[in-house]
Amino acid sequence: IKLPAFNERDNKEDYLRSKLVELGKFAAGFFASMLADPLKGSACRHYLKGRDLREETVRRFGLGFAPDGWNNLVDKARAAGFRDPVLEASGLVKKGERGSLYDFFRNRLMIPIHDVSGNVVAFGGRDLGDGTPKYINSPENALYKKSRVLYGLFQAREAMRREKSVFLVEGYFDLMRCFDAGIENVLATCGTALTTEQAILIRRYVRDVAVVFDADAAGIRAALRGIGLLTAAGLTVRAFTVPNGKDPDDFIKTNGPDSFRS
Repeated sequence: IKLPAFNERDNKEDYLRSKLVELGKFAAGFFASMLADPLKGSACRHYLKGRDLREETVRRFGLGFAPDGWNNLVDKARAAGFRDPVLEASGLVKKGERGSLYDFFRNRLMIPIHDVSGNVVAFGGRDLGDGTPKYINSPENALYKKSRVLYGLFQAREAMRREKSVFLVEGYFDLMRCFDAGIENVLATCGTALTTEQAILIRRYVRDVAVVFDADAAGIRAALRGIGLLTAAGLTVRAFTVPNGKDPDDFIKTNGPDSFRS
């Protein structure tokens, strides 16, 4: 038996990916605990109450809270044994000009992004008010390539197989509102342009896609481009905008899931 040569680089990359998987799970647990904290999480819980999501939906998508401050996650992760190179490689922390690490997400609702196996590979962070930017997202790392990930696929894949079709929406809350209302064959692009890799990923599960993008000019342009990619990937595509300029989140809250399906 001829043994393959030991590749130190591959070994290091495998180690990093495994540690990033561990760190993603740890960070998601930390943010969830901060959301549940009676004091630290109160403002974020108030925000979620205004979004009118069921507690079951909040738990299902692992929503959490990154408290204000520069080193909440850094300190907790270090205490749990995660080394600085892994923390920095994750994108959850950044290195300052003086070389010290600080938390990338601060005072934001935290939305874990899973791969198809259920590993937390990235996060979206939503400002609790009207601050800018409204959303910030994890940078790409050894686990997370945004062109190959669709939000909600881990949660939606069984419903997609069952329904043999999928709704493709733009935002995190559009998707969570659908799930909250019992519509679970839904994926979201999270505001980024659809890619060929994502279209091929969808084709692994379904052949029919209904594209639901915002009715503004940017949303229509994104929908038209996405339709071309999905069609080129061999999918049957329909597209529509929600009436009265609403997004799926607002429309379903006002009119109910049956109207959205209709």
